[in-house]
Amino acid sequence: MTGDEITITDDDAAAFTVAVSPDTITEASGESTVTVSTANATFPEDQTITLALSGTATKGDDYTIEAESLTLKAGETSVSTKVTAVQDTLYEADETVVVTASHDGETVGSPQTITITDDDTAPTGITLAASPDSVAEDGGAKTVQVTATVNGTTRYAEAKTVTVAVGASGDTATEGTDYSAVNDLTITINAGEQTGTATFTLTPTDDSLDEEAEKISLDGTSSGITVTDAEITINDDDDPPPEDRQSPPDTGGDGEDSPLPDDCEDNDRENLVSFYDATDGDNWLENTDWKSEEPLDQWHGVDTDEGGEIVSLRLADNNLSGDMPTEELLCLNENTELKELALWDNEDLSGEVPEELIRAVERAVLRDVAVALNLNPRWFDDYEVADPFDFSDWHGGVTTDEDGRVTEL
Repeated sequence: MTGDEITITDDDAAAFTVAVSPDTITEASGESTVTVSTANATFPEDQTITLALSGTATKGDDYTIEAESLTLKAGETSVSTKVTAVQDTLYEADETVVVTASHDGETVGSPQTITITDDDTAPTGITLAASPDSVAEDGGAKTVQVTATVNGTTRYAEAKTVTVAVGASGDTATEGTDYSAVNDLTITINAGEQTGTATFTLTPTDDSLDEEAEKISLDGTSSGITVTDAEITINDDDDPPPEDRQSPPDTGGDGEDSPLPDDCEDNDRENLVSFYDATDGDNWLENTDWKSEEPLDQWHGVDTDEGGEIVSLRLADNNLSGDMPTEELLCLNENTELKELALWDNEDLSGEVPEELIRAVERAVLRDVAVALNLNPRWFDDYEVADPFDFSDWHGGVTTDEDGRVTEL
């Protein structure tokens, strides 16, 4: 009898399972093992298992995997690989890696999820900085770069937008007066980045005022984030007045001393009210806005300079009455520097304007003339001048009469 070969065909299908352990790992280099097994079934030849990866985590940025194509050796019942979390500095939500296995083009087992927990603390906010952070008043237009920097060692996982307003109502520098108005800026800090920048043009106003350095605020806002503001300083380039205003001499027109009264008010508004009351202001022909809260230059007959100080008082032919308010006028000139005083043709106002006040007004006018026309600075620097109010002693160009009043310039 001749022996025959008989082939027995296996009808057992491998029952693949997929497992991950552990299913939650930390961002700080946590590891999870992915195992594909056959429930003790074996193959006479090597088999290829392919892994597909999905989920919210990004391979390479958030995790690595040893192999996505696994070889199940002949006679073996399982094969494994490892998923390792990648440490970063992003403050973000927990992320997932979904592992799906396939064999011979067919999905096997059930998809498994690995959760990567974030271990980064939230940044403490954003800080603004300006470069340059100070400019000269006479320096012309400057390009200013504003940098927004994320505080701390961690970063935002999503782009953040910071809106920057240049200038605020409480600043010492006034928009439109001390510098040209600037539109709001938008700074974008891209995901994972520490900084973002934007630029604007700052054009200071070169005025003639001697003033303190002034501040421009850079106020930032970003939804849900604390933003630390910055500021820019405008440095004044103007020299102080050539000479501090001097008190008028103590010799009145009648030769008697006229000392400054002891009861002067502290500000121009109060001294003007005293002047008003002393001359029966309620019965003036025109007294618009006097004793009101309006700015002083809105009061009838009053003019002020750019700094708000009174420079002119024009109340001629206005029915002022009573004795000449000498004390009130001297008090008024103590706080300011009058350059014009017109009180004539008030028939019911008796007495004379104090001579020292007249000469102080003349001195202020002469000094302005010298500055405006770049005349002899020795006029008001008092070099070799014994009495700055004795105009006949000034250097050249000033002629006075026998009473010391200026008659020719």
